[in-house]
Amino acid sequence: TLLFYSEPNNHILHNLFSRTFYLLGQPEILSFRLPSILADGLLVLSIFTIAKRYFSIWVAVWAVVFLDGSFAVSIHAIAGRGYGMLTY
Repeated sequence: TLLFYSEPNNHILHNLFSRTFYLLGQPEILSFRLPSILADGLLVLSIFTIAKRYFSIWVAVWAVVFLDGSFAVSIHAIAGRGYGMLTY
């Protein structure tokens, strides 16, 4: 993946993570989507942490609700492409 990049419109880091999860024994469909799902989880956690630090707990909760309830963020998280990693 790193040296031979024949497929257009996919991200090299996402491919490397997907291949790593596949070599660890995950099913193909899960190993392809797991990096994006984990990146979405990191995004939600970091937004919550930053909002809680600079604002109140309620602002942090509502920021996470609006972020994770967003159609675009949810679709990119489960699409199995590198776009979920770009949001982080």
